[in-house]
Amino acid sequence: VQTRPLGPLVDLLNLDPRIQIAQPTYRYRTMQAAPAASAPLRQYALERLQADQANRIARGQGVRVAIIDTRIDATHPALAGRLAGVIDVIGPAGRELVDRDPGRHGTALAGIIAADGRLRGIAPSVQLLSVQAFMPDTGTPGSGTSTSDKIARAIDVAVEHGARVLNLSFAGPRDPIVGRMIRRSFDRGVVIVAAVGNDGLER
Repeated sequence: VQTRPLGPLVDLLNLDPRIQIAQPTYRYRTMQAAPAASAPLRQYALERLQADQANRIARGQGVRVAIIDTRIDATHPALAGRLAGVIDVIGPAGRELVDRDPGRHGTALAGIIAADGRLRGIAPSVQLLSVQAFMPDTGTPGSGTSTSDKIARAIDVAVEHGARVLNLSFAGPRDPIVGRMIRRSFDRGVVIVAAVGNDGLER
């Protein structure tokens, strides 16, 4: 089957004053590193960040952090009382797959941010907003995939639900609609925390 390039069609649609933006739908993946070998528990990042000293000043009280990712496991004991709400932008078409395999990436991020137990997060008193925008990636267990429209919707809904920080630990191409939603959130005073990639260039 011969397919036509999308560029000219997108350009034509963007000339229509009734259309705010037209673009291809891009695919995103969560930034999932390979599991580390078993080792004694030592959260060296907290030491490097001087988290103990920072937490004497603030632990994130009253701050709502939206994790736009796979579903957060609200039953995890290290996250007890941290989840302020759950939003699903996947829709009914993917819900059965998500129920079978909710993914682990969102829960891991929630622990890094807000765990309060044997494992400790950087801000253990924040409120977490679980924004499920990623479906499980069947080719890479534990990680997830999403698309431009779901990411844009997730950002919009998270800000409307009072998120003051957006955690975006995923990677994908330059995307006009996602970029627009990020800029709009930033203009409203929201802090954006994004991944730079697990396999990027070292400088």
